[in-house]
Amino acid sequence: MMMALLSALRHLLPRPADEVNDERQATRDALAAEVAAVRESAEATQRESSRMGRELVRVGATLTGVQTSLADIGAGLQRLEAGRQAERESIREREQQIREEVRGEMLADILATLDGLEAAMAEAQAIARALAEVGRDLDDETVRRWWRAMAEASGIERPLPAVPAADVETWVRGLALTYRRLRDALERRGVTAIPALGRPFDPYLHEAVGVIPCLAEQEGIVLREERRGYRAADRVVRLAQVVVGAAALAADEPAPAAEGEEDSAEEETNER
Repeated sequence: MMMALLSALRHLLPRPADEVNDERQATRDALAAEVAAVRESAEATQRESSRMGRELVRVGATLTGVQTSLADIGAGLQRLEAGRQAERESIREREQQIREEVRGEMLADILATLDGLEAAMAEAQAIARALAEVGRDLDDETVRRWWRAMAEASGIERPLPAVPAADVETWVRGLALTYRRLRDALERRGVTAIPALGRPFDPYLHEAVGVIPCLAEQEGIVLREERRGYRAADRVVRLAQVVVGAAALAADEPAPAAEGEEDSAEEETNER
């Protein structure tokens, strides 16, 4: 208790000037030291911040370069994919073109075969008609008497020659069967004949290879079919070659004058 009172009295009593100055100097030195430490710490922090800023700039530049490289790689991959896609499209188009060419060549060969079968059937039917006529002639009693007379005169008896009408009919039926099978095979694949005979001439379906005189109501009508035409679902495979009717002028109907003749006639009239 006494010690505390003495300490309190000591502080209340005035201290010497030297002691006060020393204490103040020590306080100033301590403050200066702390300020210097704070300044040094701030400078170190600034240097570290500058270093980190430079590092960030360098990293940012690197990232920018990486992004640019990635963008270039992405663009290159896109160009590569576009090139591959274009190549695939080109291959598909070429394959489709080859298939169309092969299909067209096959159709042309089949249609040529059909044309040959039609011509063969027409010829075979003409032969069959001729043989039927010969058979009727051989069955005539006059021919038979003449044949017997010839046999008696020559002393050689021979039967009348047989007419191979049955063989020709079998041949015609075989041709017709082959023709129908080819036509059916084409129709199953969408290839059908183009109607022509008796139809109005259509330049998108018919090819006029000739004209023949006809009645006025037959003007522009297909009167004969020279070669059958065919079409698929989306296009004409082959135009039908036809002969078209052209109405002849009546005897009392004047022929139309040419443009030059009309001008000359008009000038003569004006001169008169």
